[in-house]
Amino acid sequence: MKAILDHWVGNRSEDTEHTIVSTGELLALLKRLGTNHHTLLSLYHPSKDPDNNHLMIGGGPQRYVLTGCEKGTILNVRNPQMSDTATVTILVGGQLSLFTEHELVTQEQAFECAVQYFKTGCISHVGLPYTWERL
Repeated sequence: MKAILDHWVGNRSEDTEHTIVSTGELLALLKRLGTNHHTLLSLYHPSKDPDNNHLMIGGGPQRYVLTGCEKGTILNVRNPQMSDTATVTILVGGQLSLFTEHELVTQEQAFECAVQYFKTGCISHVGLPYTWERL
């Protein structure tokens, strides 16, 4: 699997691409999110069209935004356990953005989603405490 991690210095980002061969490597990259320098990790499998099949994880270190694309359909996470009115400011893709709590997942949920994507090459839809909105 391939991973692209942003690296912000001031108002400029230089992305770095990584080849991931273990869940340990994946989790190490995910743990770098949540700083002013690393705010977005994009995952894709080279055997699939990355424009139409990918997973992006942004934010951190406690709350994360998950979005992706599966066979050309854009997916956004929805967490029904959280408030749809309370808002949180999170740094994603180098931009401070306002999200409702139901658009966010915990660190554990984000990491589990990434591990499942690593193992299967697909965004998991089964047995999750959150759902995916299709756009």
